[in-house]
Amino acid sequence: MHRRYTSRVNFREGWRGRLSQGRFASSLIDKTHLYLAARYVELNPVRAKLVKKLQEYRWSSAPAHIAGRCIPDFL
Repeated sequence: MHRRYTSRVNFREGWRGRLSQGRFASSLIDKTHLYLAARYVELNPVRAKLVKKLQEYRWSSAPAHIAGRCIPDFL
């Protein structure tokens, strides 16, 4: 199934190769690294020139952070 899906996506997008980089892996990080990783993720839409302001990116939590809204415990 994955091979067929990959073939279709590659054909449609004009890509070659795998769609993923292998199996999921995780590792523990300290608070400093967590902060840097979160900052990278939140600022990336602007750096990638997808939007001009963080607040414009639909999938970002930045508008809530900027407005000072309460963040749910599960995040």
